[in-house]
Amino acid sequence: MNVVTRRRKPSGRSTTYRAKAAPSLVWTDEKDVRHFFAFVVEAKGRLFIFGKELVRLNNRIILVCILLLIVIIGSVIVILVNSQHDYHQELNTSEIRSVNSWSDYGSYELNAGEVDSMVTAFNGAQPSRANDNYEGITPSYGIRIVLSSGGNITINEAESSYGSIEVQRDLGTRHVSYRINDSKLEEFLKAMCFSKMSID
Repeated sequence: MNVVTRRRKPSGRSTTYRAKAAPSLVWTDEKDVRHFFAFVVEAKGRLFIFGKELVRLNNRIILVCILLLIVIIGSVIVILVNSQHDYHQELNTSEIRSVNSWSDYGSYELNAGEVDSMVTAFNGAQPSRANDNYEGITPSYGIRIVLSSGGNITINEAESSYGSIEVQRDLGTRHVSYRINDSKLEEFLKAMCFSKMSID
């Protein structure tokens, strides 16, 4: 609101003075209004883009974590499988002192060729399961291997769903027992225990 006052000069004439208008609190500049709404829209758009990027980044992090978890689980499984089968160590003819088969029909000492065939069959077989509690039947036939180090390995008959052969051997400070389900080793074992001819 404009306030008008009148003051009389000494000369007798009056002069009119207009006071300054109070600043308006209403935003009347249309250009400023457009700029404000444009700023709001731009900020909203940037916020939306930031949200999408954040979600995308989270998805990448989750994917990387899943892949790392798969790798870790796979490594653990491989380690466990290998640790379960570390008891089936290959034989070498140079570490064998003697090999004897036995059964109800007597015993028989394998010759060098038969020992080689036995080592080949034994090393080619795969263990099926550990027999930590030494469960099973009393075998009626088997093979006893005496090592140069003084250790013994027995390959005996076994009636089990996990394998028809049981192996017992010394591995350093521990004695292990495990099952093998291998037709070639089983045929060789029976041939040595029930005849004096090897099966090649």
